[in-house]
Amino acid sequence: MSAPATLPGLTVEVAPRPTAPTPLRSDIAGFIGRTRRGAVGEALRVDGLTDLQHRFGGLDPGSSTGYAVRGYFENGGEVAWVVRVSGPATTAEALWTVGDLVGFAAPAFRVTATSPGAWANRATVRLDYRASSLAGTPEVDVRVSVPGEPVESFRGLLVDWLPFAAFLIIYDYARGMSESVGLPVLWQQPVDVDRFLGGGTVPTVWLQEHLKLGHSTWWEAVVSLTYVSFFLVPYLVAGVLWLRSRSAFHQWALRFVTMSFLGVVCFVLVPAAPPWAAAACRPVDVHGGPSNPACMYFSPRYIGSHGLLGALHTSHPGATPWVERLSGRGWSTLHIPVARQLLDEGQKTVDLVAAMPSLHAGCTLLFVLFVWRRVNRWWRPLLVAYPLLMAFTLIYSAEHYLVDVLGGWVMAVFVHLGFNRLERRRNRARTADTLVTQSPTVMEQQWPPIATTPSSTSPNGGVSSTRRARSTAEPAPPGTTAPSASS
Repeated sequence: MSAPATLPGLTVEVAPRPTAPTPLRSDIAGFIGRTRRGAVGEALRVDGLTDLQHRFGGLDPGSSTGYAVRGYFENGGEVAWVVRVSGPATTAEALWTVGDLVGFAAPAFRVTATSPGAWANRATVRLDYRASSLAGTPEVDVRVSVPGEPVESFRGLLVDWLPFAAFLIIYDYARGMSESVGLPVLWQQPVDVDRFLGGGTVPTVWLQEHLKLGHSTWWEAVVSLTYVSFFLVPYLVAGVLWLRSRSAFHQWALRFVTMSFLGVVCFVLVPAAPPWAAAACRPVDVHGGPSNPACMYFSPRYIGSHGLLGALHTSHPGATPWVERLSGRGWSTLHIPVARQLLDEGQKTVDLVAAMPSLHAGCTLLFVLFVWRRVNRWWRPLLVAYPLLMAFTLIYSAEHYLVDVLGGWVMAVFVHLGFNRLERRRNRARTADTLVTQSPTVMEQQWPPIATTPSSTSPNGGVSSTRRARSTAEPAPPGTTAPSASS
């Protein structure tokens, strides 16, 4: 760099110090010895104690190799290469026969340990079988337990949650589809129906006239929390049911996805504008049923009482005298402005003329109907209050009309009752699945003898079976031989 000259014609330049080359690492150690498990005769890179546990099973009381590697890392080592050595040994394995179960590609499956040695002799592999999944095909959950090792579980998670992911993808593609289809949007008709249901007054207008203040209030905080609960409750319920009862999870998933799919169909075939958009538009602005008029992006203050909902006849001091969207205003009371920003950004990306029916109201009631018989009766007052509170939230905040809420409730009742009837029919027609206990093969025997857990029916309606694997590296029982078995 250059410094200011202190004498005429004099310039001082300071050159940066050259960077010293990074020295080659000389602290990479190699270890050869016995380990609890792992590939034999192959050098594997280990980057820490966690990696040592993953590749070689951690510390083995019968060998000093693991302790030497641990000491190396505890004293500053970063990279090690470990080679496992072993005498003659075979790999533990067991044969699992399908028996009378259906849907499998082969009549038997061989379960084999990942590496040779006696470490897997007492390994237990639990198989939970379900004759029918949400996809209509059998599923098997696998749980592997090895003494001294973390338990590993492999569940049918992807298939079970696929419908929820499919709904989100379909809903994302359905945004704005009403504009592509070209069907006219309902602007004036929902206002007229709500005015009839409200005895001459639109319920949204009446609520904002009497409750809206010039600042956010505690009840608007409740409104905001209730509104966003729709985006959490269905998936939390699904998660709890998935862990506790897979059959109940399937029942809830089918109801929720069906309800959501029917809602999307209605959004496309019967597009309708919400109250907050109607308040900002005049009849002339929405003549012909446009799906994206410019008026809906401006404040109702510019049209006064000429909007489809008109102006508020009375208002509290400081409150705006027109209908406005209030679903996010309660976050100011909760002092969580970022939540309102996220909500505002999310609302900009959804279909703005998808008000009929209200999925918020419908899915809330569907949740209540589904869990009503599954919870303690002391929870039922809260279950009754939840859909009513959601209805108040949607109407007061100008997200939906009363007719939208009623439409969502009716759809929820039909979906729930329809699936109840289908499930009763299926239960009457279903024959009980039975599993014939298979006699263990030679490879399933152990010494000392360990009884194989017989197959049994699991709580979720499936079948569970447990088998233990054995390594032929162990000595055979006195006076016996261990013949080979083929899969």
